[in-house]
Amino acid sequence: MPNSELTPDQQETKNAGEPEYSATLRHYLLGEQLGEGGFGQVFQAWDSKLERYVAVKRLKSGEHRSQSRQALHEARAAASLDHPAFVKIYAIEDEEDPPSIVMELIRGKTLRKILQDGPLSEADARDMLMQLAAAMQVAHASGLIHGDLKPSNIMLDDNGRYRILDFGLALVNDTEVTTSTNQLDPQGTIAYMAPERLMGGALTASADIYALGVIFYEALTGHRPFPERNGLALAAALMQTPSDGWNYPAEIARPLVRFILQMTARAPDRRIVSMQAVQQALTVTTDTSAATVPARKEAPLNQDENTSRIQVFPVRPALTRRILAVLAVVLGLSATLWAGNHYLNNAGLFERFSESRAMEAGLQALQYNDRPGSLKSAEEAFQSVLAHDPNHAAAAAGLSIVNSYRFWFEFSDELYLKKAEASALQAEKLNSSLALSQVAMGLFHYLRHDYNLSLQYYDKAISLDPGTYFAWTLKIATLNALKRHDESLQIATEQLRLHPKQRLFADAIGEIHFQRGELKAAEKAFRASLEIDPDVVFAYINLSNVLIRQNRIAEAQQILQKGLQIRSSPGLFTNLGNLLFLQGNYVAAADAFRNAVSVDKGDPGDYLGWANLADTLLWLPGERDAAQQAYSRARELLKKRMERKPGRYDLISRLALYSARLKLETEAIPLIEESLKLAPKQADNLFRAGLAYELLGKRALAIQTLHQAIVSGYPKQFIEAEPDLLELRRDPAFGS
Repeated sequence: MPNSELTPDQQETKNAGEPEYSATLRHYLLGEQLGEGGFGQVFQAWDSKLERYVAVKRLKSGEHRSQSRQALHEARAAASLDHPAFVKIYAIEDEEDPPSIVMELIRGKTLRKILQDGPLSEADARDMLMQLAAAMQVAHASGLIHGDLKPSNIMLDDNGRYRILDFGLALVNDTEVTTSTNQLDPQGTIAYMAPERLMGGALTASADIYALGVIFYEALTGHRPFPERNGLALAAALMQTPSDGWNYPAEIARPLVRFILQMTARAPDRRIVSMQAVQQALTVTTDTSAATVPARKEAPLNQDENTSRIQVFPVRPALTRRILAVLAVVLGLSATLWAGNHYLNNAGLFERFSESRAMEAGLQALQYNDRPGSLKSAEEAFQSVLAHDPNHAAAAAGLSIVNSYRFWFEFSDELYLKKAEASALQAEKLNSSLALSQVAMGLFHYLRHDYNLSLQYYDKAISLDPGTYFAWTLKIATLNALKRHDESLQIATEQLRLHPKQRLFADAIGEIHFQRGELKAAEKAFRASLEIDPDVVFAYINLSNVLIRQNRIAEAQQILQKGLQIRSSPGLFTNLGNLLFLQGNYVAAADAFRNAVSVDKGDPGDYLGWANLADTLLWLPGERDAAQQAYSRARELLKKRMERKPGRYDLISRLALYSARLKLETEAIPLIEESLKLAPKQADNLFRAGLAYELLGKRALAIQTLHQAIVSGYPKQFIEAEPDLLELRRDPAFGS
């Protein structure tokens, strides 16, 4: 047809109120756009030959030509589906550029829209599930797996039948778009994805059974699992909490609850075995004594067609790795389901990389940032996601948090803070509605000591996702920095009540009590943290510090040794070394400090670890040369640190002391003077200066400076414990 005008006959046939037609495709007059998916756009159209309304999906062209060819190829394979619940494919117009698929136009209301008015009655929910399971039984028998069943892809048509759609064919947009995996892994909507899919596992028919189980749960309750959570927090909740932890209203019959649990079991081999079994099980749920439905069992590959095992595209095994792409094309899948260019390699085969799994691994590593190597693992996970998708907001935010933690816990290097800022700004620009983007910005400003602005970002993150534990724990830390301990304690206590398995909140409660000098309460909280998760370095360190403050030295030592039995950590070795040093057990303390700087158990790049070792070796006979070597190593590492972080009095005074230990007077004296100029009344600074003066043979300056250190609050017993001050302490001038 040469133009877009309607003939008189067509104008009479066209219903009043229908949209005007603006383009043509052969004898199809294209009207309003109904949706847009990963493979093209869907339009309502008028078929002038058969005089009926249809849906036309125009596929992408240009650089997406290979995807379009794949779409047409798979559309032909799936057009044989014979069940009234599925959208009928009328024609494939592949002689045009771009090519198009002509499909049945469905009118009605999506299940998502229906459930906005409240849950279905039990009878209506049963009827819905029966219809959908029967349809999916046909699809599975044909070797097709949907992979993205959810309420916005299910429509109740004008004839009262439930129809199974895909993105791009629904007449209304999906209102759950904020929870789609476009921020994690473009493989469907998180709330309805089986746990193995969230972890990057292969797509099987069992995933459709799980999705229908979630849909049935939502139809009965009026809400999906964890309705208060979105994005990453929702994915984490679904992977960490089995379906028996969902909220089941009392009015739902117990047999139905058991039935939902069987459909949504976390392990695929524990789920109901097939869509046929779903229908059978639903039928018997009216009997409260109904037996448990058998879980899926493996069957021989050559089973006949009467068995329950599902084979995906059994006639054409080469297509088994492209199942999701088949339904994406045939049923009009949207971009949030499958980003084919990221997940098809040069041969067109499915890659097993999963952004959701990588993101989860990165966030898990961040949560355990006190474990050796955790920040490196987190960085690698987020970088792998960004390698697949440079515009991945969540990965950029995660990378920002990694660099912030490195600045905070490891290096105090401005370079890391600058990198954290750049990644946080990128994440916010890509998606300011992502809670993790706001957390990254908040943490950066916290480290800049802009606490009030930091709180604003955390509050925004919480408003976007109330379940984001990063925002809550960092908000608590920020309130503590502002000395708002009552408020932070109230938040931490409430969050621990809501999330009793989240040890971060127990740690936060302990730290608040410790800062307030409430040692018994702090001890209780840190012990609770270890009960939740015994593989946590900080909790052992914190608990040992609390016990030391209560003069329970033996117990503190036992706690540190218990922690080291579970996981080697430079922090644990350092605390144990300090404890043994205070007890006068210098041999054992030296062993602990050696481990703290070892390659396999500690951190050989920690200058303080080498200095601790050197200080301890001075007490051991025959180890002075080894002590000198350790001081030399500490000096080298510290000088590199100072290149990145100049002007720090504490670093300057430490370098002065190490230089004095090595008898480098021309280097040490200017450093001592500079540190005293920067912090003339800081007790630790004065002590190190006095000790350095003594090591350089300047007794009068040493005595004068050490007296000032005592006046400023430096403990006299620590001066008495320093072996290189033995002669000075005997000097009458020091005692006067």
